[in-house]
Amino acid sequence: MVYILEAHPKGGAERGPDYSVLCQHETLEDRIKAATMLIDLDVEYHTFTADIRSQTQIPLVLDTIDNVFTSTFAAAPDRAYVVENNSIAYLGRPIVQQIMTEIDMAVELREFFEKKSYQKKNDA
Repeated sequence: MVYILEAHPKGGAERGPDYSVLCQHETLEDRIKAATMLIDLDVEYHTFTADIRSQTQIPLVLDTIDNVFTSTFAAAPDRAYVVENNSIAYLGRPIVQQIMTEIDMAVELREFFEKKSYQKKNDA
């Protein structure tokens, strides 16, 4: 998973104190702190990890501070993309749809990877 810019940064397109808790990243260190917060917040499932070799969690990597991934893939905050073999294998729902169903991207990604793992086991 690629951590990109903030959707509703504090001091920007704010959505209130429950949504706008971080300022837009100005440095790579800002983005690293924000990504670390996401990993730390996911205490119930431990979905994300900074370990890119993990076989049990989703590796969380960072877009460059000049947002090359965002520009290349027309990425949007709060929307998950899985790139596999140079193509998009999974395109998550926009945040509005996630909010309407109260199913967030972490749950959707976990289901995607569980299904993929199940299919892989059955193909073996």
